[in-house]
Amino acid sequence: EGFNFVEGRLTILRTEFGSLIRPVFYVLILMAVSVHVLGSLWFAAGHVEGGWAMAEGLHEMPLGRQYTRSIEWALSRLPPSALRFNVELITASERWLGIAGTCAALICSSIFVSFVTNTMANVAR
Repeated sequence: EGFNFVEGRLTILRTEFGSLIRPVFYVLILMAVSVHVLGSLWFAAGHVEGGWAMAEGLHEMPLGRQYTRSIEWALSRLPPSALRFNVELITASERWLGIAGTCAALICSSIFVSFVTNTMANVAR
């Protein structure tokens, strides 16, 4: 019975609908990996003397709290106007990572919008 369930799901992925869903799934996975990498880079950039992670005492907290706070910090910096007064960039590495993260977010959002537009055009055909 479990095999039939899996086989049914694989059949859906082989259909035209599945060919539209698969790329969306891949983009979501890519976004999740990108957020993970960006959060890890933010922790590394802030884990220096005077950095945000050291200022918050994050280096003494459990790994789960370090990870979630780093992701929170990374996501709060993505928009170009990102919470300027809530998230102060102190060190040079934090500033450069903020610039790189914002540029990457602009590029990725443009690609995502283009991808969705092309997918919707394919559906309309």
